[in-house]
Amino acid sequence: MKMVERRVYARMIERCTNENNISFKHYAARGITVCDRWLESFENFYADMGPRPPGVSSGGRAVWSLDRIDNDGGYEPGNCRWATQSQQNRNRRGARADNFLNPVAVCLIRHMKRRGARDVDIAHAFGVGHCTVWRHTFGRPGIARVRRHDSPKHADGVIRKARTR
Repeated sequence: MKMVERRVYARMIERCTNENNISFKHYAARGITVCDRWLESFENFYADMGPRPPGVSSGGRAVWSLDRIDNDGGYEPGNCRWATQSQQNRNRRGARADNFLNPVAVCLIRHMKRRGARDVDIAHAFGVGHCTVWRHTFGRPGIARVRRHDSPKHADGVIRKARTR
């Protein structure tokens, strides 16, 4: 059944060609286009992309959706894939590389910093910004801070140091 793929195709065309579409500013206004082959017909799109993989999340939404590999590139055979939501989240314009640093990379960053390497050199080596290096070397890695289990938390939600007697 090609009904689902047909709906995905129609929405892709709509957001890249219709100025009245709410998503137009995020697509066509940024220069995101649909290749001529796919504009010609749905059959061409389906021949290149194939059926969407099956799967539904616990919330009832489809697990797989159309994704552009290069976020600044258009909808074309070599730049599109069926991707999961987590793949799409890592591929967003606003996604920060340091959100995906693994613990080994963080250890290496800290080791290089202790050895006297400059933040900009470390950042270049890992493909992140120098602010990311600073955050990881001064103990503020990322947005969310994990609260230690033995830290006292008061009714107002503020974490305070335990008093020593």
